Amino acid sequence: MQCLGINKQKVEYALYLRSEDSVKDGKKTGGKVKVYSAPVTIWANVSPRTGSADFEPFGVGVDYDRVMVTSDLTLPITETTILWIGVPSSGPHNYIVRKVAKSLNSATYALKEVTVS
Repeated sequence: MQCLGINKQKVEYALYLRSEDSVKDGKKTGGKVKVYSAPVTIWANVSPRTGSADFEPFGVGVDYDRVMVTSDLTLPITETTILWIGVPSSGPHNYIVRKVAKSLNSATYALKEVTVS
């Protein structure tokens, strides 16, 4: 599968690093906070928002809104990665990775839109 440059759009992602204790006013709150890497910019083919699909590349029961395809098989994107698509990475992320499917020449990612406050 070819990933034509004309079809690519800017995507920023951050990798999950670890979970830390939540601290407020110098005291632990008992909760946990996920820590992510700094955002990294890539260019990838991202489908428009989907309603339903007859072809289910990720199997039955995977809830996702968009599909991202790239020919870069070295990307470290996993199911714990967060993404910014169409919004600046200085604000909250708007997508998470639900599933990863790699083939010989491309990697396909099922993305779910989320609202983060």
